[in-house]
Amino acid sequence: MNLPTLALAFELFSAPSTVPPDSAKPSATLQRIATPWIGLRYQAPGPPGMQFIRMLNSEVDTAVAISEVVPKGPADLAGLKKHDLLVGFQGARVFGVVGFRNLLAKLNPGDSASFEVNRDGTRFRGTLVVGTLPEK
Repeated sequence: MNLPTLALAFELFSAPSTVPPDSAKPSATLQRIATPWIGLRYQAPGPPGMQFIRMLNSEVDTAVAISEVVPKGPADLAGLKKHDLLVGFQGARVFGVVGFRNLLAKLNPGDSASFEVNRDGTRFRGTLVVGTLPEK
């Protein structure tokens, strides 16, 4: 006979039935949240569909290929170029697109972010300042 206990548990954890009608309306003072932005598009290196086959231990094979750099954006101002292979970011090795997204998620506008790039076999390091996603 656990039925009364289940009913009691439901009542204890359900939402109150006396919710003021105006509480569901959005606030009139909405503020835009600053979204971190580094001004580039990226993808896994190599032809589409080949990433699974290329899961080797080589840093070039786990890097992220830069496919577009926004003019005058943070990446452009830091010297990043289309076709660069981003092999390190914030002191960590880049492990594919998902790994790079996880590293980006930790940043806020105004943060400095260090990077390491392989450009045509030559490596260099740099720093960029994270910007705010421009309004469209």
